[in-house]
Amino acid sequence: MSGEANTGEITYDGVTRYSLSANPQPVFDFAGGTAALDFVNTVLWRTSAPRENLHDYSDILRFCRSARLVSDSDASQLKLDARRNPESARRAFRKIIKLRERLYSLFLAVARGRRPAAADMEALNRALGSALHNRLVASGRAFTWRWGGSAKDLERVVWPIVLESGELLVSDGGSRIKVCRGDGCGFLFLDKSKNQSRRWCAMQPCGNRVKVRRYQSRHTN
Repeated sequence: MSGEANTGEITYDGVTRYSLSANPQPVFDFAGGTAALDFVNTVLWRTSAPRENLHDYSDILRFCRSARLVSDSDASQLKLDARRNPESARRAFRKIIKLRERLYSLFLAVARGRRPAAADMEALNRALGSALHNRLVASGRAFTWRWGGSAKDLERVVWPIVLESGELLVSDGGSRIKVCRGDGCGFLFLDKSKNQSRRWCAMQPCGNRVKVRRYQSRHTN
């Protein structure tokens, strides 16, 4: 893993290479229908002009807070720990991004009816081994996961995503994972429609763009 390059890009060996956005403030899209897919969708326009939405550990915290995967108190503690240990935060960030790319590759294979790569499955299984340090606790009539490992492990912020990824694959949810048909989008989403007929991550902009091009093609011809 090479980390951040001097060219203004981030590289991950054998996985991908993305240009940094000119605007570092991330804008998250939650069209995936599940936090695991929303997480892999943090690269915008992945198949045309990829734009990275996660530039450092603080952006990962922002995503997890926006997705309601971490409480305010836990987020504050993680933010403080990251500030006190910047090198640990950088290492955690690189590992989390590499995991995200493995998950995207895995989910994409599932969406296309293919067997996931062994390396992608191994990456998820390793992450699950760490994520299972969580323990189930009762809070009134509700139940939630609480981290049971080292409080200094900054990677724990994405363990709810890891657990959800495993649960998605062993349930019938895996058969409902689709790739947006919008040109250059590449977003993955969970098709929850009754007849599984959903084509786009969202009508705006992907669905409308396709419809406009079809309209223009018909009238041009």
